[in-house]
Amino acid sequence: MAQWQHKQTMLINEKKLNMMNAEHRKLLEQEMVSFLFEGKDVHIEGYTPEDKK
Repeated sequence: MAQWQHKQTMLINEKKLNMMNAEHRKLLEQEMVSFLFEGKDVHIEGYTPEDKK
């Protein structure tokens, strides 16, 4: 579950989702179902992992 929470936060931030917007909540719900129940990873456009030194 913690993995999903991390992905959810990334999605909200990178896609600038507004949780007051029903369409944004629906998108997040679809991504959650895919991640938790279908085993699909979440693709976040524009996300670049930080360099770990």
